[in-house]
Amino acid sequence: MGLPSNTVTCALEDKQGFMWFGTRRGLTRFDGYEFKDFNTDEIFGVAQSADGTVYVSTDTEKLLALDPVSNKITVIDGKADGGAFHTFIDSYGDVWYSDRNGINRYNPKTKKRAYYPLKKTTYVWNKGRVVEDKNRTIWVLGLEVGLFRFDRKTNKLACVVGLDCPRKNLFDASASSELYQGFAEDTAILWIALGGQGLLRYNTVNNSYKIFSSAEKPFIFSLSKGKDSNNKPIFWIGTDNGIGIFDPKIEKFEFLKGILPTHFSVNHIIQSRNGNVWFCTSEGLLLYSPHKQAIQSYKLPTFNPLAKNNNTNAILQDRTDPSGQTFWLLSAYNGLWKWNRKTNTTTAFSVPTSNSTFEGLWLIQDTKNRIWVGGNQWKDNGVTSTEMQQKNEGIFLFDPQSEKFLPTPFTTHHSFFSVPFYSVGKIDTKNRFWIANHYEGVHVLNLSGKELLLWDKAAHDKMMKDGNWVMDILEDKQGKMWFATYKGLWYFNEQTKAFVDVTKDKTGFNNGKAFLKIAQANDGNIWAVGWHFLAKFSALGNFLKQWSKQDGIYDYECRNIAVDEKNQAWIGTYDGLHRFDESENKFRRTTIEDGLLSNSTMAGFWLKGNELIVGQNGGWNTVDTQKLGEVVPSTNLQFSEILVNGRAVSTTNTAEIVLEREENDVQFSFTALNFEKKHLRNFQYFLENWDDKWQNTNQNTASYSNLPPGNYVFHVKKPLENWGRELIFKFTVKSYWYETLWSKALLLLMLSAVFVYFYVSRRKYKQLFLRLQAKEAENKEKDDEFSKIQIQFQQKISQTEITALRAQMNPHFIFNCLNSIQLFTAQNEAEKASEYLSKFSRLIRLVLENSRSEKVTLENELETLRLYIEMEAMRFKGKVSYHINIAEGIDTSYIQIPPLLVQPFVENAIWHGLMHKDAGGTIGVEVTQPNENLLHIEILDDGIGREKAAEFKSKSATINKSFGMKVTNERIELINQLYNSTTKVQVFDLNNQQGEASGTKVVLEIPI
Repeated sequence: MGLPSNTVTCALEDKQGFMWFGTRRGLTRFDGYEFKDFNTDEIFGVAQSADGTVYVSTDTEKLLALDPVSNKITVIDGKADGGAFHTFIDSYGDVWYSDRNGINRYNPKTKKRAYYPLKKTTYVWNKGRVVEDKNRTIWVLGLEVGLFRFDRKTNKLACVVGLDCPRKNLFDASASSELYQGFAEDTAILWIALGGQGLLRYNTVNNSYKIFSSAEKPFIFSLSKGKDSNNKPIFWIGTDNGIGIFDPKIEKFEFLKGILPTHFSVNHIIQSRNGNVWFCTSEGLLLYSPHKQAIQSYKLPTFNPLAKNNNTNAILQDRTDPSGQTFWLLSAYNGLWKWNRKTNTTTAFSVPTSNSTFEGLWLIQDTKNRIWVGGNQWKDNGVTSTEMQQKNEGIFLFDPQSEKFLPTPFTTHHSFFSVPFYSVGKIDTKNRFWIANHYEGVHVLNLSGKELLLWDKAAHDKMMKDGNWVMDILEDKQGKMWFATYKGLWYFNEQTKAFVDVTKDKTGFNNGKAFLKIAQANDGNIWAVGWHFLAKFSALGNFLKQWSKQDGIYDYECRNIAVDEKNQAWIGTYDGLHRFDESENKFRRTTIEDGLLSNSTMAGFWLKGNELIVGQNGGWNTVDTQKLGEVVPSTNLQFSEILVNGRAVSTTNTAEIVLEREENDVQFSFTALNFEKKHLRNFQYFLENWDDKWQNTNQNTASYSNLPPGNYVFHVKKPLENWGRELIFKFTVKSYWYETLWSKALLLLMLSAVFVYFYVSRRKYKQLFLRLQAKEAENKEKDDEFSKIQIQFQQKISQTEITALRAQMNPHFIFNCLNSIQLFTAQNEAEKASEYLSKFSRLIRLVLENSRSEKVTLENELETLRLYIEMEAMRFKGKVSYHINIAEGIDTSYIQIPPLLVQPFVENAIWHGLMHKDAGGTIGVEVTQPNENLLHIEILDDGIGREKAAEFKSKSATINKSFGMKVTNERIELINQLYNSTTKVQVFDLNNQQGEASGTKVVLEIPI
């Protein structure tokens, strides 16, 4: 949910830390996740009293009181022409609000209202705002009529300056003297936004003043005290055309440009307790977070509008500038750029070929300070191959002093590569030029273009065999050349003229990783990234450690890496900039929510000291790595809402609450109130006497339904954050009368009586049995006959138990079918409902017929199964498909099996395997006869698997067990006992090639 309107008029941070905003279309509360709306009037003022009541002034009602728990709104002061404005609550608890004629004061304790009319002027709008200083003195900023002090003893407003008092000339008579938002800096100074004149500093003790104006002459609506990113005191200024800053120390204004692409005015400014500054504007909310100022963004002026890829792929600090402020930037299809960081000016230089066909990838500055520009040269449309060979080389030479491209001293691609694609270029400490084509390998030249044969072809082919790609080249501190390739990490041994794979058959390293980028740390270790991994090797090539998704890497495409002076690895990925601190063994992800131009940080990297420059599409970001590393957003863990059966209860009540037996559906919504980016909003929660362990979630809710009677304590916290607090909520669900202790005692007494009765009866039966044994001892023939009777008796007991289980099975099965009919007919589709009922009647007939028999034909059982699956398929509208395959030679009309033996397994597959898949799935039943005495039935589904299904059960407050499955298993056990058979059931988990769950297979083996 978003803001109800882009026009935001006022803001409030309540006592818990929630942000409230008044908008053109109502009041809303923001918890960092969503906006919760409360009414639809235009809001002009909002404030909160000590008891938590939120007071609101609207365009129709002067003053409303909102209970944030029950959401009940009470009218305190009713309708007025033009509504009311600027609600304020002073330290005495009085509620102040203005209207178009004066100022109002409401006392919530006495329920009395006082009114203070102000002089009418030609300007028809609200009459003022209220400010309280450190001495608890109330000041009224009267719009066009002056500044007033409130005398609480006389209950009157005393004019200090303005139309209603002798000192009328405090303000410039030629300009508007409108007093807007203000604040008290200490016990003696008021700062007030003075409309078109600037800022007013007024000394309340000696009545001295000073007005500060700027050359821009903006109209200042709002004012707030704050601090900049360097913790320096400033004033935030809201104008009719954006945001400004006033430095009270040097008494200078600065107005920020380009914050939004459209014109906007700032109606109200508020700084929250965690340092965030909220700007209520005509174009929505703007949030300034001091802890996000470690990143600065720069946009590249559009030089080649035809280029879709404007990635800044290479960043080079010019060593000829002793100030270190000159950088050279190479855009993918926008040419070469010179950037002066101090003046923030850029100059474009087009490469000696069409920018639209040259894909710039790298920059190198040689010992003569010349800059080598390299990349992939694509063929111009309409250019012949001969012209391309003469003109488009793919490597260019630039002189930073004359700022001109020089003739390239050599041409190379005709000799080395089939196309002029120079994916990687490096000049080593021996002044050798290493060039690589991703797909065709590596060559080494001197700077005049002569190839240096450092190895033979066989050594090179060994590294490039099986389609290997060279992705990056690094020279380490010892002058050894390293190569990141798709098939491992290699280095070149110049003494043996061999390429060495340091990842092949290394214990502990997951071979098969595609290496994309490498870097060396100050300690000499080699760091590498690739597809979903970060790895570290020693300078000798020994594998040390690797990290992957399970360790916290968010995005699998890791294409850039730099290691800072603290041995922290900075990783550029498709979805955010990662920082890895091995001392903490923790990854932290930075995104556009922190200030990056884009989450894709796979272009150019430049790192020196605490500064990292990240190439972006159409620009670049500078990152203060030290400041970014210090960012630890404070956590103010709060319940944003607690619902019991959909009814809101107090989120601040620390006492245990008692719920009725029916009030057993409880939902918790919680927030950290640090307004942190979404991907860091992770929580852990736990419900005592229900959950067996802490539950992890990136959502802000936890729900429990059908809770049994008992005492519960709900816990929620931020994981891995010792500075965060744990939030708890205690509640009890009462029992029904028959669930109480005394009712259970009565039941126990009754059961004891039954037990005694059966015990006495059993003793009598045992005595009778002993007498019968004595008689049978007299005659062996009678003894044998009695044994037969005893066996028959036991068989009857087993048959009775099986019949009882069948009797349980049938109502369960019919009940599920009735549920299906109820839900289906609720959709009011008469034709399909009729078809569904027709199938149901046929199914019931079969079930009732089968229930009379101990066994039914396989044909009958499969017909029952087919009808059941078709009904489920109709109910779930195509999410269930099936096939039943019967092997040739099986006489289904002859073979007999126990009824409803297969259906519970199919039901289990549908409900627990397929229904959790958005697209549904397929049930397959395969019937074979391995030999004449054995029937083999397989039930296969392509559902989510038992492990995932168990997770869904664990997240639900009601973990339903399959009644049909339970009864079926008991029936199979009794059948085996009764007939001395070996009916078997086996369940197998199915996995795909990636090892992920892809379904379940149940195998039934039934002797026939």
